[in-house]
Amino acid sequence: MFYEEPVEPSGAETLAMVAGSTSIPIATGERLCGREGFLPYLQQQAVQIIQPDTGICGGIMETKKIAAMAEAYQVAVAPHNYCGPVNQMVALHLDANLPNFVIQEWRPYEPSWHYELAMEPLPPLAKDGYMPLPTKPGLGVELNDDLIAKHPYQVHPRRGLA
Repeated sequence: MFYEEPVEPSGAETLAMVAGSTSIPIATGERLCGREGFLPYLQQQAVQIIQPDTGICGGIMETKKIAAMAEAYQVAVAPHNYCGPVNQMVALHLDANLPNFVIQEWRPYEPSWHYELAMEPLPPLAKDGYMPLPTKPGLGVELNDDLIAKHPYQVHPRRGLA
C-alpha cells in the first residue's frame, strides 16, 4: 500500500528524491512535530501519506490541523498508533472525521499490561476492515487508576523517554 520511511525522515529534500523515483506511495510523519514539521514534506511533494502521532505532533487539534493542511496538498492520513488504549481511542475519533483518512495503524500493545489499562475491553479488532467508534463520553475509555498507580512514569535510560 505504501513504503514507510524509505530513508531517515530528517530532510524533506531526500525523501522527495525517493518519492520522485518510484510509483510506490511514500509515507512518513510518526516522529514529526506540529504543522511546521509536516509542511516541508507537503510543499516538496515528498509524501503521499502522512502518519501523525497525536501524542508527538501536538495533540488532537494540532493533528486535525495537520490533516487539513495535508488535504490541501491531496495527501492522505494514516495516523500512527502504538501506545495503548488512549491513543487508540484518539485515533479512532480522528479517523472518523478526517476526509483524507486512509488506514489506521494497529499493533499489539507492549507491554501486555497495557490491555488492562482500560476498565472495559476496547472495541474488537477490525471487522470487515472497520472498527467501531466508542460510544461512551469523552474518548470512550475509562482508565484503571489502580493499575496506573502500579506502573509510575519512568525515564527511559537511553533516550530520556518513558
